[in-house]
Amino acid sequence: MGLEIREDANFQLFWNHVLIPRLKEKHNANPVHTVEEIIYLHSKFPENIKQFNVYFENEILAGITLFVFKNGVKSQYGATTSLGEKMRALDFLFITLLNEYKDKFDFFDMGTVSENQGNSINQGLLKQKQELGCSISEQNYYSFVL
Repeated sequence: MGLEIREDANFQLFWNHVLIPRLKEKHNANPVHTVEEIIYLHSKFPENIKQFNVYFENEILAGITLFVFKNGVKSQYGATTSLGEKMRALDFLFITLLNEYKDKFDFFDMGTVSENQGNSINQGLLKQKQELGCSISEQNYYSFVL
């Protein structure tokens, strides 16, 4: 379909044109990290924070920010534009990255599917991740009273 994946250190492009608008549109939310914070973290850990974007005719359609650890990879941010959604650009990127990293690390964490501090499951996210071959594992939440 002419989709092109690029590893890209330009976090601002993904944050400002894909991630922030899409989170606002879909969830009325903001990313946990600001673009300035992710740029700073990347400057301190350039081998551990990676940005991969999907382009079609030089237009960004989707992206994923990865945190790379010794034995695993965590997808921290993944988002797509409306056109990217129609072209399944984010699925294409996830499948490509899963194949790229599957023999290099013990796990590829695609992030949570829970909402409301673990009290409910986002069925859309769960369906997407299961369609990509992922399984889920439980994550416990604890609160300490001092």
